[in-house]
Amino acid sequence: MKPRDTIKKSRPICNLCGEILINRLPQTKFCKECGRTMKSMERNKKKFIKRNKEIIEDKDYAINSLKDNLESQNNVISALKSNLKSREELVDGLNKRIKYHEKKEKNKSPVKECRNILLCPACKYRTDVIDGRVSKYGFRRRRVCSKCKHRFTTYEVLL
Repeated sequence: MKPRDTIKKSRPICNLCGEILINRLPQTKFCKECGRTMKSMERNKKKFIKRNKEIIEDKDYAINSLKDNLESQNNVISALKSNLKSREELVDGLNKRIKYHEKKEKNKSPVKECRNILLCPACKYRTDVIDGRVSKYGFRRRRVCSKCKHRFTTYEVLL
């Protein structure tokens, strides 16, 4: 047989203060320090476990909703990226068209551009009419060059 010193009995301990519970009644354990009984501690323990389960469920719900939100944001980001790529392609296409037309405009001579328009006698560029009147000779028009700002008068006679 083992000596009494080596045998350790598991004694109930108070959850609040950590003191060893004593028997107050035959079936009730009692804490001297805080005055709580074993049954109240067990009830509180069950409430505590239930409350913690509810908290864990709430946290799991929050985590799942955050995951869903993150997935939807990732979907939006991927859609925006594809939209951005298509817009970049559109802008590249427009820039190519602009460059093409700019080259085409540079290659044009002012004479070809202005077949039916009177050209400036100084620089052979297009002119604008700033004043027009009927005179005894026909139509008198004051013109100005769009490029060099040279001014001159033309007379148009009806035949």
